[in-house]
Amino acid sequence: MQKLSSGFTLLEVLVAVVVFSIGLLGLASLQVMGLRLNHDSLLRTVATIQANDMADRMRTNVAATSLGAMSPYNNPSKAATGNPNCLGKDSSGNSADVSCTAEQMAQQDFYEWYASLSGSSATTWSPATQATMPSGTGVVCIDSTPNDGTPSAPGCDGVIATPGKPIFAIKVWWVERIDANSPGTTRRYVMSFSL
Repeated sequence: MQKLSSGFTLLEVLVAVVVFSIGLLGLASLQVMGLRLNHDSLLRTVATIQANDMADRMRTNVAATSLGAMSPYNNPSKAATGNPNCLGKDSSGNSADVSCTAEQMAQQDFYEWYASLSGSSATTWSPATQATMPSGTGVVCIDSTPNDGTPSAPGCDGVIATPGKPIFAIKVWWVERIDANSPGTTRRYVMSFSL
């Protein structure tokens, strides 16, 4: 009888090794998926921080924000022009005793915010900025339907529903999960507020 069962234990060990290997492969795929989702979460957190940064800049510069549709913050075209005077510098980057208006500060705020999203080249008065988000872009505009638009067509309607109380939408787009097999997925974060 013992001759019939010889080798049976070896077969059990082989089956156990195969089952254990399949379990380890499953754990490895879970780890990879967890890392991907963790990176997606990081990008969403950065988008939230960027939108809140612009909202704080706008709340600080009430003189420019309260201009409503004429506010430099209402920038659906994403025109970004920096002003070295707002940084206490001249156009050569040297320290200077200069100042800027609330409207110029609003333009500088948008310039710095947009540069941090998408990256910028160095100027004589400002260092190069690395993009905080992959294919990052953003817009600040008056929009009564903020949860629409794409990076190329932000969908800003400019409608002020309550006179004197425009609703500003801060929209941030980025691409996540870029790899060799996929160009990635464009995501959007929107924050709306009014003074």
